[in-house]
Amino acid sequence: MPLGIFLYEIDESFGPNLLAEYYIKEIGITKEILKDLGDNHLKKTDLNYVTYTQDDLKYYSKEIKLDEKLSLYLGLITKSGEFIDSFIAIFDEIEAKIVENFSKDKEKLKSLLKEILHSRIALNEKLKEPKLIREKLNERIKDLLDEERIQEARNLIDLGEIIPDEIAQSVKIAEELFESQDYKNAKKHYVKAAELAKKIEEFEIHKVLEEKAKTAENYPTYLRERDEAYKNLKYILCEIDFKKDGYYLQAIEHIDKAVELSEKLDDDLIITDLNELINLCKNCSNLSENIRQNDEMIKILLKKLI
Repeated sequence: MPLGIFLYEIDESFGPNLLAEYYIKEIGITKEILKDLGDNHLKKTDLNYVTYTQDDLKYYSKEIKLDEKLSLYLGLITKSGEFIDSFIAIFDEIEAKIVENFSKDKEKLKSLLKEILHSRIALNEKLKEPKLIREKLNERIKDLLDEERIQEARNLIDLGEIIPDEIAQSVKIAEELFESQDYKNAKKHYVKAAELAKKIEEFEIHKVLEEKAKTAENYPTYLRERDEAYKNLKYILCEIDFKKDGYYLQAIEHIDKAVELSEKLDDDLIITDLNELINLCKNCSNLSENIRQNDEMIKILLKKLI
């Protein structure tokens, strides 16, 4: 479940500037975390979103286009290790809502973020709670009756008797299968739940469940690709005593790949270690370049002396 949402801009001269924020718990976001997210956006422009993990919290951030010239950055905070399928699946809708209702008034902007966050929480709860789905259906049934669309209302009443329970049951089974690493069957139950949601025209829930099915389908591939990245990384770093020019930069390429896949797997502990490894390799690369430059100067001076 999302715990907070924030919106910021990145000034070329002064860095990230927080525009609005809203949290359902006393968490917040520090200038250091905001700077790290902003720096990662500037460095990793090809990524769908960037993340930062601290203690038991994970911060997600994604660029949104306010217009052709102006970009803003939307962030979400969750518990570490918790997937945010619903946020990713309907991000375009959230982005459109912010673009449409954007205001320079910070209080209005905060109210907008509050509304978005609470709607996301409600959506997550709907997946597991049939009662909440029925409440939404009852609102639509009432509208149909007011419009004297009696047959459509009757059809929705009939579907509302059984489908919300079937959705919740399918989601529960899918999550249990996913936890037990039976990703193939987890996907089947997420797909089943998505089809049921579509049948009662709960399109937001349908979209979220499709994203969960996609995650379950791709999870084994992410694991295999990360194992391959580890294998390549270990092979390179085992040659540390016989390193050549560009050695550390080559290692960083494979570490970056491992980080990207670990992000998809939500493996925060591994990501922390990999990021530390990247920093060490970058430092070594800088030192190696300084040594190389000094070696060249030594050679030039030796030629003058000999």
